[in-house]
Amino acid sequence: MEKEAGNAFLTFPNGDVFQFRVRGKYLEKSQKANLILSGAGANTGAMLLLSVTVPDMTIESMRGRVAGQKIDWHL
Repeated sequence: MEKEAGNAFLTFPNGDVFQFRVRGKYLEKSQKANLILSGAGANTGAMLLLSVTVPDMTIESMRGRVAGQKIDWHL
């Protein structure tokens, strides 16, 4: 298991950009990463939980709240 950390940006079709801090774990055996995106700056309070396959970075599931909208999506 490897720990991951960094920054991410989410751009909406209207041009709004949300900044996030990212932390999570990469599991080599399953080739999946579980990431927590926490809102940063003006976006404090937003949060997304992502399950991602590696190395293609396909999002398998996403849930949380961004811009006041609840997100619960699964591939």
